[in-house]
Amino acid sequence: MRAPLKHRAPLLCCLLALSCAQYPPPNPSPADRFYFPTGLAFFLPPGSTSGILYVASSNYDRRYDQGNLIAVNLDRMQAPALPGVPPLAGLPPPGFTVADTAPAFQFTDLATATGDVVQIQSFAAEMLRDPVGYGGRPRLWVATRAEGDLLEPVSTDPGGEGLVCVPAGNNCVFSGLSVAVEQEPQGGTGQPAAPQPYGLGLSKEDSMVPGELWVTHIRPADSPPTSGLDLENYVVHLNARSPIPFVNVPNAFVPIGLGPGNSISVGRTNVWVSGRASLTQTSLDVLLRIVDRDNLQTYFPQLALQYATSQARGLAVRADESRIYLVGLFPDTLLVVDVKDPYSQYPTVTVVRAVPLPGGPNAVRLVERPGAGDVLAITCQNDGSLAIYDDDIGQLATIITGVGIAPYDVVVDQRGDAARFFVSNFDDGRVTVIDALLGGPGQPLLARIVAYLGQQQGCILATNDSTCVGSQ
Repeated sequence: MRAPLKHRAPLLCCLLALSCAQYPPPNPSPADRFYFPTGLAFFLPPGSTSGILYVASSNYDRRYDQGNLIAVNLDRMQAPALPGVPPLAGLPPPGFTVADTAPAFQFTDLATATGDVVQIQSFAAEMLRDPVGYGGRPRLWVATRAEGDLLEPVSTDPGGEGLVCVPAGNNCVFSGLSVAVEQEPQGGTGQPAAPQPYGLGLSKEDSMVPGELWVTHIRPADSPPTSGLDLENYVVHLNARSPIPFVNVPNAFVPIGLGPGNSISVGRTNVWVSGRASLTQTSLDVLLRIVDRDNLQTYFPQLALQYATSQARGLAVRADESRIYLVGLFPDTLLVVDVKDPYSQYPTVTVVRAVPLPGGPNAVRLVERPGAGDVLAITCQNDGSLAIYDDDIGQLATIITGVGIAPYDVVVDQRGDAARFFVSNFDDGRVTVIDALLGGPGQPLLARIVAYLGQQQGCILATNDSTCVGSQ
């Protein structure tokens, strides 16, 4: 017997409500702000004043479905007027005068347009830009540490905009490359795999294989999956310029011992890998490991025997590979390392200087000055600062305080004797712009904050703050 209509109507409403509850509406990361920003990349197109800044938002608290990658055209941004300072259209080019004491501009409107944003998996780590890419379109690569353990390639138009996931679409989670397929509990053997990919490096045009992408990961691969047994760490390599990139299992994986890799730099014949803590007290030191690109063997130079720091984070290598700069933790130190015979299978590395750093150093970026010593910019998360090292004086030239909450990554726009550093601030949702006058022999290095990009988020202080919720 059929139920009366007046009884069927409430039942139908309940069924519809249950159906809707099972399929919540999409909740993409907002395109008008950064959200727990991490990896950065920069490109200065011909004719541009200030360039394109690429920012990965990591969606750390999972407020949104995924993170995202935003291309910010710095020439389009708008800054409101400040006391005594008129409004500003577009970020000015790098540089300032010593007498300039104007307050930092606040560019809260990112002026994003269609094609400036793609969705990526949460927990983004490092990012890099390949200027060659494929088919006349340069590529960005982002490592993400959430579900899938993905490498996510994104192509751009020659001018740096027009973001498209490779091979198509605007949600790169669907097209990303997993580097941990063997970690799947159903059917996977556990190894080789690179769970939680983190660091990225790209070979240069004069190396033995141009356009080769190398990747580290920060969670050891166990076998069987989820067992916590037979732990191993790897670096992964693949052709970044293939029409449809892929990860060859097992041939793409090179074992590097009992300690996760952090950052990676691809040299002419060797790959330089900084390492997090060793997994056992008896395992080989992993501060620095060297992988021969020809025979894929890993060399352990035992750097900790020269300077006792327990683990490393950022890594920078001179173009000629004669010197390495390594960020160490516990104690927080910049290690300056000379390299003899860098293109041999067993280079000789010597710590020539150890420079104390502010708390929580993480990323490092190298600026080479013709005719003068190197300059290094190091983000310091606990201290909220950017430390700038000058190799001519063998110590920190300056520490820029007030950068933000938990500075994470740094990239540089260098133009002659001027440089602009962009620093992502993980916990306050902004990117800080710092201009530096690099000086030269006998000239002091000067730097100051000139702008903040994005809206400051208050999530770390109050989870119901409107800046956490974003655009929904």
